[in-house]
Amino acid sequence: MISGNWSGIGSGTAILAAMLSIAFGLLNCFFGYRLFKVLLGIYGFVLGAAGGFALAGAVTGGQTLWLLAGMVVGGLVGAAGMVLLYLLGVFVVGAVAGALLASLLGAALNVNLPPVVVLVVAIAVGGVALALQRTMIILSTAFSGAWGVVGGMVSLLTGRAALLLNPLNRPGAWHRAGLPLVLVLLLWLVLGIAGAAVQFRTTAEKAAVKTGR
Repeated sequence: MISGNWSGIGSGTAILAAMLSIAFGLLNCFFGYRLFKVLLGIYGFVLGAAGGFALAGAVTGGQTLWLLAGMVVGGLVGAAGMVLLYLLGVFVVGAVAGALLASLLGAALNVNLPPVVVLVVAIAVGGVALALQRTMIILSTAFSGAWGVVGGMVSLLTGRAALLLNPLNRPGAWHRAGLPLVLVLLLWLVLGIAGAAVQFRTTAEKAAVKTGR
């Protein structure tokens, strides 16, 4: 049953966001490595759009037309940059996964990790992603995609999309939603492992076909 507090963003918009999160999460979780350049473009567009929105707001004082223009231009530049600068994209995806991991660990321990700790973990995981590209791309996309699926499903069930689609929120948000955090983490872990297993198997089979084995 879909009910609860959508934090003022509108139930229709929140439900759509949750459904998109589930759909994109499934693609990311089970096909992340094969679709990596496409996913890089999407990541780049989202990050670029956010930056363009912020810049346009600061320069123009928040005029709607300029905000939209800033989002579009920033998104296109970000998408092109991510795809063209492949190694940067690998680092960013790894860093996002590292930030997600640190934040969920803090939530599991019911503590608010200092932003500098999250940043250090994100940079470290991003560096490992550069060194072990195939392995880290698969793991990063599998577990970040799993989060999108679980977060979207939880949002639909609890009506708290604004809280649960953001893994960097305070741990108390999970308790206020009346949801056992251990169960959410377990679902995320199981789905992430399943996605990683599928990706490792399919990429290994593809490599075997290429080598004629």
